[in-house]
Amino acid sequence: MGVKYGVMFVGLCGHLSTTAVAGAIAIGKGLCPPTGMISETEPAAHVKLAGFNDLVFGGWDIRPCYDPWMVLNELNLMHDDLKRIAREVEAIQSKMFPGILLNAGDAIRNIADARHEFETDSLDAAVLRVKNDINRFKLENSVDKVIVINVASTEPPVPDMDDFSSLEKLDSLIRDNRIDKIRPGFVYAYAAIDAGCAY
Repeated sequence: MGVKYGVMFVGLCGHLSTTAVAGAIAIGKGLCPPTGMISETEPAAHVKLAGFNDLVFGGWDIRPCYDPWMVLNELNLMHDDLKRIAREVEAIQSKMFPGILLNAGDAIRNIADARHEFETDSLDAAVLRVKNDINRFKLENSVDKVIVINVASTEPPVPDMDDFSSLEKLDSLIRDNRIDKIRPGFVYAYAAIDAGCAY
């Protein structure tokens, strides 16, 4: 049995991740070709990559999932097997982890649902929660490696980019609980990298 890779999306229930997961499932089942994928072109032919059936999907979101069939149907991707794929996507999304909203800004907070938020006022707790989610996902899905991809809504810019110029400064932000200096994307990135994931 080959290596299994976990792919965890920040923003699991959005249109981008819904269509990416559905597309990977469809390609893995041979329902459509990998059209437009650079990894499938001649220059990349020598690169050994994971197969689509070696990917296990999951992630976080701050709001309930849409009906995946509705999302896929809006994109005019009509196909007899789409309803079955939509059910698979829905099963994946039903296992999502609550998202982080620390200093996300009003626009993002206004679309959030409290039932899907990990509530905390501690950066340490938020980083630990994301790392625990990653470890739980790995164990529950028997995956060897995890890749975290952020496709969540655009966050407001951080006040001072110099705060992110070294690992020491990042560690200091967390240690001093400087929520005012970070955005949720930072929490996911820091936790993922600290957990040994690609981000």
